Amino acid sequence: MKTAIITALFIALVAPTSLFAADSSPISDFPAIPNPQGFLDKEPASDIATLRAQAEQGNAVAQYHLGIMYANGQEVEKNVMEAIRYLKLAADQGHLDAQFNLGRTYMSGNFIEEALNWYSKAAESGHRAAQNNIGRLYALGKGVPKDYVQAYKWWLLSARQGDQIAEKNLIRLKAKMNATQIAEAERLVEEWLESARQK
Repeated sequence: MKTAIITALFIALVAPTSLFAADSSPISDFPAIPNPQGFLDKEPASDIATLRAQAEQGNAVAQYHLGIMYANGQEVEKNVMEAIRYLKLAADQGHLDAQFNLGRTYMSGNFIEEALNWYSKAAESGHRAAQNNIGRLYALGKGVPKDYVQAYKWWLLSARQGDQIAEKNLIRLKAKMNATQIAEAERLVEEWLESARQK
């Protein structure tokens, strides 16, 4: 299984376009957000040796940036194993963009269960792109049972943070839902927000 995952991820990462570039052909009416919303952390060291040293010392920001560099072949040779290793190190420390991009990486290799795991971690911590993408999985029934209430919940949370793709997804989805479903989704959003405030 591990070999199959590595092989699929390698194929995804050596494709001509960057792994973290926008999807060129959405598979449904509900587009995903493939890229992080920008770095919330300070910029890492500018030279690769210092960045690698910081990453090896446990700096999550350095680990994240190094993982992205290995994934895209920026200033280093493209290397799937190193990309995943560094992204996972950062993700395990709670780095939201690393969690999101691990989800994106696994999704590109069609490992939906792993993608859902990492998207969920980032979404539960408030990462709006992950919230959009997990909403999409629920809307399509991909890796989870199709659930418009859950899709609406995640898209509304993402849209409330200003995400325009999530806003468009909500409009499309709302036409497929009844008033009871929408009310339940909105109740779940308020419940999620209340729980987040108490953390």
